[in-house]
Amino acid sequence: MYVDKRLADVQAVQTLSRLNRTCTGKEDTFVLDFVNEPEEIQSAFQKYYHSAPAATEHPDPRQMYNLRAEILAKHVIYETEVEQFAAIFFREGYKETLTGNALINSIVDKAIERFERAEETDQEELRDRADAFGRLYSFLSQIIPFSDSKLEKFDAYLRFFKTKLPGRAGSGAIDLDDEVRLKYYRIQKIAEARLTLEPGKPGSLDAPTEVGTGRVEDEEVPLSRVVDVLNQRFATDFTPNGELFWQQVREDAASDEQVRDAGEENTIENFAYIFDKKLEELVLNRMDRNGAQAGKFLENPDVRAFVTQLLRAQVYERIQSGLKARAQVIGSA
Repeated sequence: MYVDKRLADVQAVQTLSRLNRTCTGKEDTFVLDFVNEPEEIQSAFQKYYHSAPAATEHPDPRQMYNLRAEILAKHVIYETEVEQFAAIFFREGYKETLTGNALINSIVDKAIERFERAEETDQEELRDRADAFGRLYSFLSQIIPFSDSKLEKFDAYLRFFKTKLPGRAGSGAIDLDDEVRLKYYRIQKIAEARLTLEPGKPGSLDAPTEVGTGRVEDEEVPLSRVVDVLNQRFATDFTPNGELFWQQVREDAASDEQVRDAGEENTIENFAYIFDKKLEELVLNRMDRNGAQAGKFLENPDVRAFVTQLLRAQVYERIQSGLKARAQVIGSA
């Protein structure tokens, strides 16, 4: 198994335990992990090795009713429409028909239209509470028999509703097929570890006792780190002066009226059409100040793609943040 993402606690156990599945001819297992530390994986498995009693606190089903009430209070999703949706969705064989699908979509689209007219803060709160309800219901429905069919109807409706929500600005999957091309790779053995578990050292399983609606934000990468990555990845010899060069180019782009207008009016995908062309012009304008940086950017397609993608995201985020700040000031006035 090749592991190229962060694994922690139960996720590590669920993922790596797939290696325990039997198969004809299978004699051994092997894990090549590019990300996680051996101690973290060992700690994740240790709590389940011998015994894992449940935590003393139990999840409170009333939290689902609270979340449901908070969602309905936004006046985007109506209970009558949830019932209409459920009457079609749970009718055997009907949701697979063209008529059933059309009716389901027509019902949910009403809420989507109300969502798009709502304030941005209400939109974000509704997204977060819908996600929290789905996570909690998915967990509790496996261990508690619910007699209230409204919860199941509401969960089914929310799952369909969330698939039709418009994407957040600057979010969504990033398609790098046209930006990144693998030319070569190097295999280097860094370490080999054998993890052993200690018998008689139990852990505990924690059930969800609080419902959170926070999101993990992508961490901004400083330009100094980018210069290091460029040197390692593309065998360049950029210096700290290179960091200053790209900071100046970024400031030029953020203050350019054409770039700013494009960033305020477009998604990041459409913004790229304007920004990518403008960036080349801005680099040329500063070529006399650092010819080495500009030359690598203009001559090496891989370097150009990497730098363009990074600066595009940073400049777009700055423009969008400024736009939201001005909207809040106008709103408060």
